[in-house]
Amino acid sequence: MKFIKNNKCPGIPGFYRNGIFCYLMAVVCCVTGQQLQTKPPCSHSIEVNALVGRIQSPGYPYPYRSGCEWTYTINVGEYGSEIEIIMQTFDIDQAAGDSLYVATGTIEDNRNWYKIEKTDLEVFVRSPAILKFVTTQHLINTHVGFSIVFRKHDDIDNFGTTTTTTEVAAVTSELNATPCYNNWLLIQLKGLSLAEFQQKKESFQRVMANVTAIYSTELSLNISQILKDIGYDKLILINSVDNCKQCFIYKDKCIQVNISINSNNIGFEEIRQIWNLYKDCYLFRSIGIEEHTSSDVQMDGLIITWLVASVLLAITVVILLCMLSKNKRIFTYITWNVHTMNKSSLPPSSATLPRVDPPNDKLRRYSTKEFF
Repeated sequence: MKFIKNNKCPGIPGFYRNGIFCYLMAVVCCVTGQQLQTKPPCSHSIEVNALVGRIQSPGYPYPYRSGCEWTYTINVGEYGSEIEIIMQTFDIDQAAGDSLYVATGTIEDNRNWYKIEKTDLEVFVRSPAILKFVTTQHLINTHVGFSIVFRKHDDIDNFGTTTTTTEVAAVTSELNATPCYNNWLLIQLKGLSLAEFQQKKESFQRVMANVTAIYSTELSLNISQILKDIGYDKLILINSVDNCKQCFIYKDKCIQVNISINSNNIGFEEIRQIWNLYKDCYLFRSIGIEEHTSSDVQMDGLIITWLVASVLLAITVVILLCMLSKNKRIFTYITWNVHTMNKSSLPPSSATLPRVDPPNDKLRRYSTKEFF
């Protein structure tokens, strides 16, 4: 190892020290410069080759790491095929600079990145597509990141896929000519009146149809073609809408919806699984759909119990006050009687005798001797 003999550190102006100190400073500067030019150590790239799939931020549903950069390459087969990206959860700290980008092409290509916003429900790109998730340094991060579903999207309408004539015929036979309303699910939604739900009915059916198509693909059920053929309004059936029977907190802002899915392959259990799996996703929350949960029912019960207890307590207080007032009158009466009886048993005094006024000047006065 060769040390610097002069007292000046080369490349570090203003430092005049011994050779060992200059060497250490040079190493520190070199390492620091390399760290500034390279990506954070948690950065990595992932390649996904599938026609349909789900991508989630690292650690989801727990808070993601800060100061990192992840890239995801999505290939759905044929080059240039359209990819539909659906946002299920989007919870990143955009105010601090965390961002999720998407672009068409490979990592080596020069591309124009599109920054995904919280208001984006769906994004369309071409295969291959690149997702890039960049996070800044945080002292404390409470955001869980993102969860998306992607699929090959050959047609602009809904979730259509390319199939042969035989496949179309087989898939069409799954459709119920007469919907089976025994396979229904009753869900309760809060924060919506009957009129407000009617305004959002089509949006609800569309989101429910989309998540049903995603769920059916994972189970190898081809609901996409049915959705393409008949539309979301005939796939997702709204059998009835009514106010919640037992709801105190939300009153007119709680409704119960009876829904069915128009397919022989999807019954009550599948509908329940679909709803439980996707009810908290960003698609439903974006249109104001939120479930009236058991915790809300428990809160209703607590409030009703508190009100009943308060009424009973108030009635008890009134009864006690009435009894106390009545007892006070009885006590006063008894005291007065005792006092009266005590006064009547005493011998008459000058204070109790009747007063007789003298007849003034008409009263005759006799000397004492006249009486003898």
